[in-house]
Amino acid sequence: MAFLTRLLTNRILLKAIWVIWIALPYPVRKRVTTEGIRVLLVLKRAIGIFRQVELTPPGKIFTLSFWGDPHLDSEQFNLTVEDRVARSLSISFGALKTYPVVDRQITMDCVGGLRNNMMMRGVSLAALLEPAEPSPDADTAIFHRLVAPKKYGYKWAKWVVRIELASGSPLGYWEQRGLPNRAWVGDIR
Repeated sequence: MAFLTRLLTNRILLKAIWVIWIALPYPVRKRVTTEGIRVLLVLKRAIGIFRQVELTPPGKIFTLSFWGDPHLDSEQFNLTVEDRVARSLSISFGALKTYPVVDRQITMDCVGGLRNNMMMRGVSLAALLEPAEPSPDADTAIFHRLVAPKKYGYKWAKWVVRIELASGSPLGYWEQRGLPNRAWVGDIR
């Protein structure tokens, strides 16, 4: 398992695969993606990834930021909530720390086959959106970085800096390049 983890989190190897993958014509890339996910699901079942429910020990949590880890300057940070809201918000890091926090046990599955089970602490979306007064037609929240339980890791942008409320379901970066928009773990439609 350690070898598999090192292989699947090797940033250089993944970027090389990405260069080949992104060069494929979109219909081919979509088919290759679907079949790749299908193969990985079989492998995950074979090695028992889906049976892993205990918390991942801190030293064994895998991380992979495809483009590297962003730097957060707490003095300059602002979280914006905008578009289909009555009041746009800009929340400083200091102000964000005054919001009530929630603790949740989450499972993060990587489309590449790995899984982390961990406790996460943060501000609930409801607490962030309430003062902005979302419009009734706002049926989609576009997170410019986030944690999305039960979705594959590419849907987890991880470092929230902007929440945009919209109607409809615009495609994100990876979805425009062939990964499934739904992204539910185990779903390849």
